[in-house]
Amino acid sequence: MTTLRIGALGAARITPAALVKPAGQVDGVAVVAVAARDGERAAKFAARHGIPRVVDSYAALIADPGIDAIYNPLPNGLHGVWTTRALEAGKHVLCEKPLGLSEADAWLTELSTGSARARIARFVLRMVNGSKDSSCELFSREDMGAMLGITTETASRTVAEFKRQGFLKEISSNHFYAEVKKLRRIAEG
Repeated sequence: MTTLRIGALGAARITPAALVKPAGQVDGVAVVAVAARDGERAAKFAARHGIPRVVDSYAALIADPGIDAIYNPLPNGLHGVWTTRALEAGKHVLCEKPLGLSEADAWLTELSTGSARARIARFVLRMVNGSKDSSCELFSREDMGAMLGITTETASRTVAEFKRQGFLKEISSNHFYAEVKKLRRIAEG
C-alpha cells in the first residue's frame, strides 16, 4: 500500500486534533513534515507530535517531492494564497475553513507581509494577473510605498533593482513587462 504523505503548513493548535491524531488512526496516511514561520516552534511541535521532519518555509514544504498533500491551518487570510500555491504545485489540499476571504482581504494580507522585495514582487504579480503579455502599469513609487507599508525610497530602489536584474522591462513610463517566474520566486521568499 502506498502511504499518503502529508505536510502541515504551520504549527497551529488545531493541527493535532484535526490532522495528527486522525492520520495516526488510518493505515496508509502519515504526517511527515511541518513548516512554520518560527523554526524553533516548528521543531518543538514536530517533536511533541512525532512528525519526522521540519521544513524551512511554507514554499519549501509545498515544493517537497516527498509530500503528497498539504494541510493548511494558517490564519484565514492566508488560506487562499497558500492553498492555491499548493494546488498549482500539484498537491492535494486539506484547508481549514474559510478557504478565502474577500479579494480585498486577500490583497491586503498578501501585500502587507514579508520583505520589501517580496511585497513588490507580489504587487507586480497581482497587477500582471490576467494580462496576456505579462505587462502591467505600476503606481507611483510613493503610492506603492504607502500601499505596501514601505518607504518611497525603498519602493524606488527595489523597482530599479528589478529593472537592472531584468525582472521588469519598462515599455513606457510606469508600464512594464514582468518576468513572472522570476518574480514569483521572490514573492514566495
